[in-house]
Parts: sequence; structure tokens; C-alpha cells
Amino acid sequence: MVKLPGKLPHFDFAHKRYLLERDPPNVPLLRQYLVTDLERGIDEYVSQQQSGDHQTTGKDGGPQMTARSAAAYSTETKKIVDLDFFLDILRLNAAKLKRSQPTAEIPAHFRHLIWEIPEPYLVRSLHRRRLLDTVLGTKAAAKGDTSDHPLAARGYALISRALELAGQWLQKIPQEAWTESEIYVPLSAGTELRTLLAAQLEQPEDSPETTSKKIEIASSEIMRWALVASDSAPPNKLVMELLGREESLKRISTAARVARKAAEDPGWQPEGFDWVEAEAPAPARGQGKRD
Repeated sequence: MVKLPGKLPHFDFAHKRYLLERDPPNVPLLRQYLVTDLERGIDEYVSQQQSGDHQTTGKDGGPQMTARSAAAYSTETKKIVDLDFFLDILRLNAAKLKRSQPTAEIPAHFRHLIWEIPEPYLVRSLHRRRLLDTVLGTKAAAKGDTSDHPLAARGYALISRALELAGQWLQKIPQEAWTESEIYVPLSAGTELRTLLAAQLEQPEDSPETTSKKIEIASSEIMRWALVASDSAPPNKLVMELLGREESLKRISTAARVARKAAEDPGWQPEGFDWVEAEAPAPARGQGKRD
């Protein structure tokens, strides 16, 4: 059986709130992630009440629910029969809890934050020419170019080592200081990470400012791949604060291991569950968007 990626516990609320706020609602996902648990909770509530009544009176009493709630839930089938009623209640509760949730404002549709990243997807995203061109200082590939990078193995090894160095530094930041303003990886002159990246990126014709910019961009792209495996994401420091110290370090360590394996075998692709990137089909000629 293929192991599915897990949903990060501290984003559970944000994910469910996103499902509740979708318009139109995605009923299958609502049932999978909200309704099933809600039905189980109502059934436990009804069973506890009936058990309590039986101990007190010797008879099974009916559930102590409002008439509207009782009409929206079938005690015979143990299923919700009026989904909108209970979803409205959940929406009201989510709105109240939103103010007290530290992750309430994250982009909840962004699966790379909500879910653990499947390793096959992490490897596929590692193969992107844009990432390799950035860290190797090679000529950027044309848009849509999916050809193999001729220096792929060297790029993967560099990425793996850069992540190991970044992880070693981030390990020094304690939990209480793990905030966007306090999280950083030094790239100043003399640091091992800067030396590593500069050896590949620095060119004789570059000014010190140009070299520094190249190094900063390369470091940022490497960290973005390790954290979310996506070209589009919030700033890395914010992502690390949202993910938390443990999950951030775990992702960096996993990415370093994956890049190291890819360096040893550039054609390596692990088996298992993978996200499928589906592009929206282009509209047929004459059927474009109308104002």
C-alpha cells in the first residue's frame, strides 16, 4: 500500500477552515475531513447521554439536542441528513477560533505547507533546470525546457552540502527564538556556506555586489526547494516560522539526504505516492474569456 503524506497537525485548523470557506464547497473533501469526524462525535455524544439516562432511570432516553439539531441528524443511520445546518455551525465556530489561532492567516490552499512533501515529488522538483542553473551559475534554460542538466550531479551534491551547513546553523537557534525575525543562516565572508556557493558562482568579471547577490539568490532557492519544493511560496523565514522548528529542520535534513542520493545517481526516482501536477487545459480557439 502506498503511504500517503501526512497533514501537519498545527495546520489542521487552517486546512479545515479553508474547506469551510470554499465557494462553491467541495463536498467530498468536506465529508472526508470534517463531516465524518463530526458524525462520529455526535454519535459519541448521543451514546453517552443514553448511557447516563440508563444508569439514572433504567431506560434509554433521547438525545438532549435542540429540535433543529435533532432534525439534522439521524440517530438510526448515525448520519447527518442536513449538511448545511452543521456546516453553518462549524463556520461560526471557526470564525470565533480564528482570532486565537497563530496560523490562521497562512495561505491554507498551499498544500506544500499543509502537507508533508512526498519524496518522489521532492526529487522531481529537484530536477528543475531553474534551480540547477541558479546554484551552478549556468546559463538559464529556455522556458519550458525539460532537458537534463549536463552538470546535474555536481548541482545535487552542492545543494546537499549547502543544506547540511544551513541545518547545522539552524540547529543552534532555540525553540523560543524560532521566529521570522530571529531565523537566519549567515552568508557573510568567511562562512563555510558562502565559500561553498562562491566557489561555483563567482566569476572574474563579477563585482563583489554581483557575487553576493548570486550567493543570496542561490541560498534562497535551495532553502525554498527544501522547505516547500515549489517556486512559489512565502518568504523562507516566514515559512520556517509557520512550519515550526522541528518540521523545518526535518525538511532540510530530508532534502539534504534526497539531494545526496540524486548526486550519486542522477536518474534515481523513489517509488511511492506523488503529487500530480495537472495544468489547466488552454481554452479552445474562439472560446476565450469574455468581459
